[in-house]
Amino acid sequence: MISFASSYIFAQSLTWQRLYNGPSNFSDIGYDVCQTMDSNFIVVGSTRKMPHDGIYVLKLNKYGDTIWTKIIANYPISVSANAVTSTNDGGCVLTGDADTAFAIKLDISGNIVWSKRYGLNRYVQCYDICNTLDRGFIACGSILSGGGYVFKIDSLGNLEWEKIYVGEFTFLTSIDIAHNSGYILSGSIYDTPTNDTLQAIVIRIDEFGNTIWSNRFLLLKGLNGKRVNRINSGYILSGTVSEEINLNFFSNIKKNNLLKTAHTFFIRLDSNGNNLYSKIFYSKNIETLGSFSIVNDNKYLFALNSDSANYTNAKLIITDFDGNIINQKTYQSIKYLYLESAKKTFNGSFIFAGTWGLFSAGNRDDIYGLSTDSNLNAPPLVVNILENKRKIPENFILYPAYPNPFNPFTRIKFELKVKANVILKIFNIEGKEISELINENKDEGIYSVNWGGSKYGSGIFFCEMLINRNILKTIKLIILK
Repeated sequence: MISFASSYIFAQSLTWQRLYNGPSNFSDIGYDVCQTMDSNFIVVGSTRKMPHDGIYVLKLNKYGDTIWTKIIANYPISVSANAVTSTNDGGCVLTGDADTAFAIKLDISGNIVWSKRYGLNRYVQCYDICNTLDRGFIACGSILSGGGYVFKIDSLGNLEWEKIYVGEFTFLTSIDIAHNSGYILSGSIYDTPTNDTLQAIVIRIDEFGNTIWSNRFLLLKGLNGKRVNRINSGYILSGTVSEEINLNFFSNIKKNNLLKTAHTFFIRLDSNGNNLYSKIFYSKNIETLGSFSIVNDNKYLFALNSDSANYTNAKLIITDFDGNIINQKTYQSIKYLYLESAKKTFNGSFIFAGTWGLFSAGNRDDIYGLSTDSNLNAPPLVVNILENKRKIPENFILYPAYPNPFNPFTRIKFELKVKANVILKIFNIEGKEISELINENKDEGIYSVNWGGSKYGSGIFFCEMLINRNILKTIKLIILK
């Protein structure tokens, strides 16, 4: 069982971080999020519906509270929802992985309006779906050992056409409305199964799926095209680039021959898919692109998954037209946090969805939701593992603060049953660190520290405990004057 933080209003934007645990308390994965016409949110993914995976859909209000959930299973076949788009009646249409291509429409209350399967009868992974100008839908993905795949349906889910593109080892991960007419697709391609050069691919098709042009791109050793978005008179291709680098480049990393690493990139294209400008965001960590979104004509939003030796964090970046970083924010995990979707909301803030993991992959995953203001701020994630067979070993305990609410002082007590490095930090409701109470190695024992709020007004604050540099627990503090 998990208890969650409440949501708060900051700078006229509702900001929160939340975890959503599925019915089996195991392997709950978040892949995509969209805002519905009633200003709520739909998050889609999968959950373990033993012994197979089923589609998991959550409708959340603007505070991150769950309005309803729905599980759609197809025993004995595992299914998941990878992509969702809103409809003008307050519902949504989703697609994903199954033994055939499929699309499902849900109404505003989560009831299935229609559920359709399409004709190729081969295992299909669909990664993206978008609304079309004729009020239908178009989705893209790949067929197992069969190439890139696109299907177009009308507003009732009836198939209009489906196409396979380029070659056997092609994966289409993003689709958008093209300039003038038709659609723009992006993804990745191998020429042969033994060729280790991965190239990004962008394909322009007409409204019937016929190819108008197709361009490939390569930066460094390999390029994975994740998203393509329409801008002005051209497009933005974004994704992950890989390279081999000499570790002498990194002064703080032990030398060890060569390291395969990854960085995020974007390429600005003209209307014919020609490369006008490219940018790579180099990092000492292995950073892959989770999602990309257009903020406005001169601002882009990147959601990165940043891997270090011990954990994966979510890194958010806002850049200008040329990729100069305007703002960035890192949201930390206990073990791993993967963001798969980033969208701009109706009020100019941002909504993100992904997966938060506590132990090794699969042992304990929860769907993760994050709502930030336009500056990427949100309050800390409050995670209290109260009851779970896979709970954190009780070697480290952060007790509730006392008194709480308080004025002007509260006592924060914690217990160590083994020696560890302990960090205690205080954050305000904007998610900004305002004090570091402890940062040192401690022996086994019970400790306490006082924190005074005399220079702050009434409000909500958070105390975060890190053990050996990993976030263990966060507690809420309330100053009441």
